[in-house]
Amino acid sequence: MNTLNYINEAETQLKNEEFYRPLPSDLTETLKKKLHELLQNQNPDIQSAIKDLIPPYSTPSRFFTLPKIHKLKTIFQERFPDVEHTDIIRSTRLNNMDPPGRPIVSGTGTLTEYISAFVDGHLQTILPKLPTLLQDTNDFLRKLNNVDILPKGPMLVTLDVKSL
Repeated sequence: MNTLNYINEAETQLKNEEFYRPLPSDLTETLKKKLHELLQNQNPDIQSAIKDLIPPYSTPSRFFTLPKIHKLKTIFQERFPDVEHTDIIRSTRLNNMDPPGRPIVSGTGTLTEYISAFVDGHLQTILPKLPTLLQDTNDFLRKLNNVDILPKGPMLVTLDVKSL
C-alpha cells in the first residue's frame, strides 16, 4: 500500500461520524486539571496512591491503521469473481486494490496510560476466575468438551468484532 492510499484510508475512517468526531482543540490539559480536582476530593491515603497514576507530561493519543491483509482474497474475488488466482497479494497490487485498515488508537504516553495499566493489572487477577471468560478458540473448545449434555438441536453462533 502506498503512502497516499494509506492516508486516504485513515481519513475515510476518521470521517465516519458514527465512531469519530473532531475536537476543537487538544483537551489533555483540561482533563488533567479535572483529574487533579477529583484527586483533591479523596482521602489522603487514596490521594497518594492515585497521584502516581497521573503522568507529569502526556500527549494526545495517536491514530493509525494496520492493513487487514487477510481481507485481500475476498476483495479480489468480489471484483474478479471468475478469475482464479493463487498469488492474491500480487494480484491485488497489480490491480491497485488495497485492504481496509484496522483502526488503532494508541494510548502510549497519554494521560490515561498509567491508569489503564493499573486497572488492567487488577483485572488480570480477577478475570481468570470468571467462569464466563473465553480466552481464545482453544479455551472455548476445551470448555465445550466439558459440557456433559447439550440440549436437543443446539445452535452454535460466532461473532466477529468489526472495530474496537
